[in-house]
Amino acid sequence: LHKETSKAGLDKIMELQGFYVKSGQMAAANIGNAFPKIWQDTMSVLQDECPSESFDVVKSIVESEYGCDLYDVFETFEETPIGAASIGQVHRATLKRDGSKVVVKVMYPGVENVFRGDVRTIKMFCEVAQPVHVAPLIEIEKQFMTEFDYVLESQQLDKVRKNMMVADIAGEEDSSKLCAIPKPHLDLCTKRILVMNELNGKKLVTELQ
Repeated sequence: LHKETSKAGLDKIMELQGFYVKSGQMAAANIGNAFPKIWQDTMSVLQDECPSESFDVVKSIVESEYGCDLYDVFETFEETPIGAASIGQVHRATLKRDGSKVVVKVMYPGVENVFRGDVRTIKMFCEVAQPVHVAPLIEIEKQFMTEFDYVLESQQLDKVRKNMMVADIAGEEDSSKLCAIPKPHLDLCTKRILVMNELNGKKLVTELQ
């Protein structure tokens, strides 16, 4: 039964997109230790294999944010994303100014409005049918809304990276430290674009298992 219903759930999530993808990601990560393994495995594709936007759309977003041609900033920019999730997709690129290998996360157009609409609809339903879930939904909404500002995300990433290095826990990619944390290029980060150094490795969820 779980095998059939989890596949049906994934198909519906792929159709609806938005907040529902984020919910599926929570199942894949087994948030709250509440999901059977078959649900975790089925929903795992939502972590980085969601339907992606075309390169033309990505290029237009980057150029709109920077106010210049994409190739004025990047020497190379892979047209095929290496991952696509609920809010945006990630492309490998090389910086024109110094040749650094980076990954560029680009937010989907209109995704914030879609998320807000989804949560508003679910809250309205819960107010009538499941009032006990309204308060948790409000908190979830507050947390999710912080994800729609890549400038804030880049600043938090930079702060965590520096603190972990000061604590001698994190180091550069080729160091012997416990972990490495990508360095964001703060001057290239905007509300809809996040640029950071590329780190090679396995998916975090795979390593944690």
